[in-house]
Amino acid sequence: MKKTMFVLASVLSLASAFAANEQREGSLEVHALSFDDLRTACQNPARFHNQTAPTNIQISCKDVEYKWIPDGAGTIKMPSARNLTTTVYSDKYTVSPSTNGKSYSKSEPCAQFKQIAEVAETVRALSCDELIAFTGTADDLCLGTIDALKSANQNAVTVAATGQFFNLCEARKGQQGQK
Repeated sequence: MKKTMFVLASVLSLASAFAANEQREGSLEVHALSFDDLRTACQNPARFHNQTAPTNIQISCKDVEYKWIPDGAGTIKMPSARNLTTTVYSDKYTVSPSTNGKSYSKSEPCAQFKQIAEVAETVRALSCDELIAFTGTADDLCLGTIDALKSANQNAVTVAATGQFFNLCEARKGQQGQK
């Protein structure tokens, strides 16, 4: 009985290992590498225990650029002053100068801004030859790809307000009386 149980357990273990091996062979195993290692894998696949260089190489790039743009003009009351000095002369007399000051507030324009996010996203296919020839980093490659996309097609950029505002009128109110 013990022998039968041992043989049955061995057969089940082998069957399980065989099924797991077939499942692995049917699926594509993907290993994480650095950008430089991927270049090396293109030049020397054997270094990474492969017979062929990688194929179907793609780089996915997403750029979100936050910018402040004008959002109308506001006004702010600014303290103003006027000093008028009057002196009268003649050939025989001089009237002492008199100075009169007047303070008042005057509305002045000031800028208001809103923040926007410009989003550009693309996926670019690469060959091993292109990857080997490129001398920068993955970020450099993405930046160049995104910049080329933006200059070729302005509609590739989506713009959305972030809900953030900056009002120079309010900033100035907090600074009145300070230098």
